[in-house]
Amino acid sequence: MPTTENVRHLSAAELLGAVVDEGSFVSWDTPPEQPVLSGDYARDLAKARDRSGADESVITGAGLIRGRRVALIVSEFSFL
Repeated sequence: MPTTENVRHLSAAELLGAVVDEGSFVSWDTPPEQPVLSGDYARDLAKARDRSGADESVITGAGLIRGRRVALIVSEFSFL
């Protein structure tokens, strides 16, 4: 059984690319609003965005898998 030391999680984009029919994914996401945040939380959020390349921890949308329309909710684990 693999340990966490030798397992690499796919990014959300990599996972979508692996399972969704090419060119069929349509995101439902819009950029999140930027409320006034406390210093620590704002700093942590900026680090998460820099680390993951994503602006949120979850990506949602629709696409096709083997020609069948599906709704997708994918977590970007590196954001957490």
